Amino acid sequence: MAFRSFVAPVDLAEMLSFRLMHSYDKKEENVKLRTFVTLRQWLCHYYEIDFGEDYVKQPILDAIEKIRGRRLELTLADQQILNKLKKYVNREELAPEELSRDPLRGTYLAGNSSMSSSSESTGSVSWFKKLGRRIRKVIKGDNIEEEVVAGDESSAVSPSIDTGQLSWFDGSISLGYQWTKCDDLATKYGKHSCLAVEYTGIMAEHLCLIESKWFHSVSWTELLSYPHRAQSIDSCIEHFNQMCQWMISEILRAPSHNEQAVIIQKLIRITLKCLGYSNFNSVMQIMLALQNPSVEGLHQAWKRLNEYERSLYEDLVVFVSPLRNFRNIRKAMELQEVACTPCIPFTGLYLSDLSSNRERPGNCDIGCDLVPWFRHQTAARIIKQFKAFQSADRLFSFTLRPELYRYLLSCCQQTQEDQPP
Repeated sequence: MAFRSFVAPVDLAEMLSFRLMHSYDKKEENVKLRTFVTLRQWLCHYYEIDFGEDYVKQPILDAIEKIRGRRLELTLADQQILNKLKKYVNREELAPEELSRDPLRGTYLAGNSSMSSSSESTGSVSWFKKLGRRIRKVIKGDNIEEEVVAGDESSAVSPSIDTGQLSWFDGSISLGYQWTKCDDLATKYGKHSCLAVEYTGIMAEHLCLIESKWFHSVSWTELLSYPHRAQSIDSCIEHFNQMCQWMISEILRAPSHNEQAVIIQKLIRITLKCLGYSNFNSVMQIMLALQNPSVEGLHQAWKRLNEYERSLYEDLVVFVSPLRNFRNIRKAMELQEVACTPCIPFTGLYLSDLSSNRERPGNCDIGCDLVPWFRHQTAARIIKQFKAFQSADRLFSFTLRPELYRYLLSCCQQTQEDQPP
């Protein structure tokens, strides 16, 4: 499906249709199944985006008819594949519950109707609105033990996680954190991760404060001259990588599958709260950590998550997906720019846009005295958007716990030092 970013929908439909017909000619079973799965995913997840015109569907329907018209000896499995494929193309034949599976039918995470897309189908609830409702429900909770989502009958702590085996989960730490004036939080946490002990709301707020510090340290002049003479940007990139590595290490060093599941669970909740605070940088850090192969390979830990937590994670994966040049997260950032509320954008998008703009070919010959006006205009627009998020009225007003703030910064630096050269 990566081809969607580079070719027109009709060209992709023709390519997949030809591949499907070729697989029947050569009797390539693996190619046939892969092509069918790709077409099914495309039709289910991107129907309203790519199949607005009938001429996009036509190559697929023609391929189905040509395969049937060749009088081939089709097996029962082949007939089922062709019937299902035609059913997905002719969407009006699908049952309502099948139509509701589309995860990309919205445009923004906010819950009010003014932020929904005008192209949204009448009577359908957008995916972003569903995610927005989940965010608001999660933000209402003060800690992970009290976060119960209405209508799901499932708390943030999954019933499948045996909390009786976790001596540290009895409330002595996680339900009452009346810390004394002590900077050595490592003594308080012991062998457990601060992600498993601290409240999700507290962690999300301090991540916002940390990311705000790094984000406001970047000046627009460094952004303009990047990658030359951009020490603050290099430091921000290094900090981003350190945060990802620290979260991965916190999950992997947990002594049991139960504790790994609790940390993953809390990271999902922290991600939702950061998304509610418009801290897109932390959202990307956490999601990259959770999608790391080392973390995804912890099958025993992931099995301990309940269905609601897994659905939250799947929605977040769709939100941070790089498809169509990070379309979802870009739309969310654009609407936050209009809202003039505290926001920490994903800095990597601005660096990527500036690099692409710098590599754009000029519209004049080398040696010509003309100025590449369009390139400079695009760079100015990108930097203007970046500076808009650095205004004073966009600062967070959370209560700072200095010992936790310093502890998080020291953990990230220590994780970087522990990596092999």
